[in-house]
Amino acid sequence: MAENLNYEVVDSWCYENKSSNCNKYGRLYNWEAANKACQTVGWHLPTDQEWQEMAKLYGGADDDANEGGKAAFQALIKDGKSGFNALLGGWRSTNGSFAYLGFNGRYWSATEDTAGYAWYYDFYRSYDKLYRDYDNKSLGFSCRCVKGAPSNGID
Repeated sequence: MAENLNYEVVDSWCYENKSSNCNKYGRLYNWEAANKACQTVGWHLPTDQEWQEMAKLYGGADDDANEGGKAAFQALIKDGKSGFNALLGGWRSTNGSFAYLGFNGRYWSATEDTAGYAWYYDFYRSYDKLYRDYDNKSLGFSCRCVKGAPSNGID
């Protein structure tokens, strides 16, 4: 998918509840909602492995990269050479507040870390780096969907 998902399901939100932000950045989803939204005709939320493989094509994310994820950030960000066009749509906290529109674009992976946590990828403007981390699945992050079954089977 070449753009952030903007498919309304329960536990998805427009940044600051403004439809104009959904139109520009897509919706923010908790982890369960992101998985559900992507499970339309043959699509899935990308696994951590799929994210890692894509990031490595452009130098890798933070700890996997010689330059700390800067090359991957530049290639994958909007108007970068990859065509992925990541948007910095901010995120939603568990208390319902919104933060970092224009500074962070956090994208869920389908891969859980521990109970209640899942891996995500963070396009972080302040350092122009792509980070890989895990966090609470109740947070609202952006998502992209991939056509077909996950490349590494069931995750």
